[in-house]
Amino acid sequence: MPKTFMALDEQIRDACKFVERNMRVYAVKKPNRIETPQFSLNAVFEAIVNAVAHRDYSIYGSKIRLHVFADRLELFSPGQSPTP
Repeated sequence: MPKTFMALDEQIRDACKFVERNMRVYAVKKPNRIETPQFSLNAVFEAIVNAVAHRDYSIYGSKIRLHVFADRLELFSPGQSPTP
């Protein structure tokens, strides 16, 4: 069965949704409930887009890895950091 591929923008959107579903949300009640997400979704989006834009596509079979832990988010992009 052939693999079907999602468009890059859909993959980025799905990755952001994954983080939003799996991150912690802190809440304070004063007098109304105020929710504070663990991560800024704008920062998460920017990090994912940067990982996609700056990865090394010449490394065959490599993938960007996204891990959400209780205290942090880790994003691994194949290749080396660009040097000035």
